[in-house]
Amino acid sequence: MAAAAAIGLLVRVSDGIGERMKTGAGAGRTLGLTLLMSACVAVAACGGPVASRPGPGTTGAARAAGSGSAGGPTAGPADAGPGVSTSGVSSAVVLDGPSVPTPAHPFARYLLTGARSGVRAEVLVRLPAAYFDPAQATRRLPVIETFHGMPGHAPQWLGRLRLGELLDRQAAARRTAPAIIVSPDMNYPDQADSECMNSGRAALETWATQDVPEWVARTFRARTDRDGWATIGLSAGGWCAAMAVMLHPDRFRAAIVLSGYFRPQLSAGSPAVGEAALRRYDLVALARRSPPQVGVWLLTSPHDAASYPTSVAVSRAPGPLAVTAQVLPGQDHSWVAWARAEPVALDWLARTAPGFAP
Repeated sequence: MAAAAAIGLLVRVSDGIGERMKTGAGAGRTLGLTLLMSACVAVAACGGPVASRPGPGTTGAARAAGSGSAGGPTAGPADAGPGVSTSGVSSAVVLDGPSVPTPAHPFARYLLTGARSGVRAEVLVRLPAAYFDPAQATRRLPVIETFHGMPGHAPQWLGRLRLGELLDRQAAARRTAPAIIVSPDMNYPDQADSECMNSGRAALETWATQDVPEWVARTFRARTDRDGWATIGLSAGGWCAAMAVMLHPDRFRAAIVLSGYFRPQLSAGSPAVGEAALRRYDLVALARRSPPQVGVWLLTSPHDAASYPTSVAVSRAPGPLAVTAQVLPGQDHSWVAWARAEPVALDWLARTAPGFAP
């Protein structure tokens, strides 16, 4: 089964059972994720085909990744200004796909142990065709870090929403730069509704905003300046995308937030978080009090009770926070709305973050 088709299959299994963000349906949530994980094991396709050539000096299916740069040399001028450090010592092993992605197998799935957070979870990586172009062998590419919904799984963006294929078309039309897609799985620990936060159970924010970017910048030919890093998320993942950028403006330049929200929405299964932490995670208050110099593109609807109130509040924030809001009067929390918004949001990203300009 082709990698993209396999990922699409897994996402459809998950989506059919429940992208029911914050509406209860706990049994549906658990069943959807269980079936998705079972499908991953059965067809070994969450990140690409398992039957692939091992890299030099590797033995077995789990191959070390992260001690060098994949896919070619990293020579060239260093990126200036604040951004992603490459000094971290997080380590990863390849679960599915080639040890170094290739044009025929651009996907790979890794198990990443965060040096800062201690979190050990999966990350999907997709490299664009430009990454393998000999004429661009020293070019560092921008990175989009994706965040899935809850319930959901990392392949949502590469499967049902086909972000990789869309980015390829945008790049071919010179509407945006070719970009690396990095999709961390935020269902940690134990499929908990963690809201991507640091808590007593796991430092998910640290893993997603420090460990993952630092490993990517060290392992792949990725840009390290903040102008070359953005996030995109849907539903609960929209919150994660906004949080990552607004709390870490030194690392990220822009966020695309599809039907997300700007305060954590805790459920019965969420880890306990103290009052001080919850105040820090209140992005509405941050936008009013000390707006960061980043860009946010958001999609919301008056019919979306989870997204609309905080999205409207953030859209009214003063500069230097720059918010572009698309309000859909007749559409709510749906895959149709998210798919239609993707190309518009990516055009905005190319205008907003210099690293994504064609």
